Amino acid sequence: MNPDLYVECQGNTADPVLLLHGLGCNGAVWDSLVELLLKRGLGTVVPDFSGHGRSAWSSQYSLEQQAAAVAMVLPRGRALKIIGHSMGATVGLLLASGRFGVRVSKLFAIGLKIDWSQEEMDRMGEIRPMRLFATRPEAAQRFLRVTGLAG
Repeated sequence: MNPDLYVECQGNTADPVLLLHGLGCNGAVWDSLVELLLKRGLGTVVPDFSGHGRSAWSSQYSLEQQAAAVAMVLPRGRALKIIGHSMGATVGLLLASGRFGVRVSKLFAIGLKIDWSQEEMDRMGEIRPMRLFATRPEAAQRFLRVTGLAG
């Protein structure tokens, strides 16, 4: 297990559903879906990417680094299903490539961005200071905009 990555596993994790959040979010965005999957007897693995939620910060970030960190915490020997949003969908594709020793039977991508400029790729590795908001509604508005859910 990667001690720097916060992971929540629930239910039968023999053939789990891996839920990967988008940039700027954390695994809690999947809470309602986790409840539905558990009611259907499916186990879940829900990590917080490095630098997100309850996971530790890293000195640098990349999609490959996130995929490698997630791969380290996954159950081995069985195929898993992945549902990923935005950056999580891209990390899911990397995991499905086989480069990280993970067997993926299905991948469902939500809001997958496929055209990244070099500037966007370069900025992904930046460490930015934490933003604080005066009110909860301001923080919620920013969260919805960053995750593509505004409006």
